[in-house]
Amino acid sequence: MNIQQLILQNTKDRYTMELKYVDDENIKEQIMKIVEKLEKPSNNKIDTFNNKMNEMEKLTMKKQFYRLKKLQKVNLIKDYYKSKNVDDDKLENFAENIMELLENSTLKNKDIEYDMENTKIKNINKMTIENNELKYIKTVKTVKTVKRKTKSESDSD
Repeated sequence: MNIQQLILQNTKDRYTMELKYVDDENIKEQIMKIVEKLEKPSNNKIDTFNNKMNEMEKLTMKKQFYRLKKLQKVNLIKDYYKSKNVDDDKLENFAENIMELLENSTLKNKDIEYDMENTKIKNINKMTIENNELKYIKTVKTVKTVKRKTKSESDSD
């Protein structure tokens, strides 16, 4: 709670206490109006503007990961690694590395599990943190071998 909130709370409490000891109805009514005004959230235009901007930003983030702008992707990657308790000085480096991997198609957008509703990255596949360093896990394509029956095996059946 900041100083302004404490002052506001103290003022409300003082007027509320005063209501208990006032007998005159006109004064009680005036005090009630003051308390009601103090209890309403402040209509600070800057706060309202910031709230609207935050809402707009969230709306623009509610799209597929590959459709987001580069800066939005970088911020999401940083937030993801913050939640993984990565040092702040490493965040920029991790985000740059992942963006580089995305740009050169080593890492695909589909490898990043993105929750559009909560506008957060859930997981980044093929990436791991070892000894406070970001590592790319190379996947090796496995080739299935199909055993075919030869003519002699099918004759014996």
